[in-house]
Order: sequence, then structure tokens, then C-alpha cells
Amino acid sequence: MKTKIILIFALIVTLTGYGQDKGKFDTQLNTVVKLFTTKNADVINPVLAENYTIAGIFPGAEEQVLPQVLPQLPRFDDYKLVSQSEEKEGTRVNVLLTESKSGYEYPANFLFNKEKKIQEFNILETASIQTQINGK
Repeated sequence: MKTKIILIFALIVTLTGYGQDKGKFDTQLNTVVKLFTTKNADVINPVLAENYTIAGIFPGAEEQVLPQVLPQLPRFDDYKLVSQSEEKEGTRVNVLLTESKSGYEYPANFLFNKEKKIQEFNILETASIQTQINGK
């Protein structure tokens, strides 16, 4: 009987911890979704770290490229948390960005630094896009 009580208590503690962890980056991820629904690159600025990067983009060109890329991507209106793991630089969060009308899901991942800002904004790893830097 004592063992059952301990197991039930451990299960409750585990589930409670998971529920708290799942919402750890909700505000930032909802801002990412807002970026895609509004197609306004300025929306994401409050949750981006200084010197953030985007996989597949030449470092330093992120601010120029993001406004060009947005119109080429679907209008994602939600996300599904796939996984999150601790890394030396912060927390890596893997999501599926979703478009409810079509059911389309698109993988993305973000590295959140210790201040819960997005250090790596990896939305383009599997995308096929065209960009133009400095009007060329």
C-alpha cells in the first residue's frame, strides 16, 4: 500500500512538472505564430535575442531577409510542441508550425537563451526560398 501511494505521488509530481515545463516558452512561441498570421516582421523583435541567427541565412542578413521570406511561407496559426532539451547555450525547442485550414505542418526549432529570448530562429531549414540582399 505504501508503495502504491509513493508511485501515485511520483506520477503526480512528474505530470505537474511536465505541465509547467510545456508552458515555459508559450509567450514567445505565440509571438512566432503572430509573426506568421500578421506577416509583420516587427512583431517578433521583442522575443529575439541580440545577434540572433536563422539557419540557412548568411549571419548578419537576418533583419533584411526575414521580411522577404514571410510572404513566401504559409500563414501558420498554431504550433505543436514536439520536444525540448537543455543545451549548453540554453533550451532547444522543436515544434511543428501548423496551418489549421490545410492541416499543413512545418518543422521548426528555436534555441532560447537564459533570458528566454530566441537566439536561433530556425524556420527555414527545410524551406525553399528566394532572397535579395541590398536590392541586388
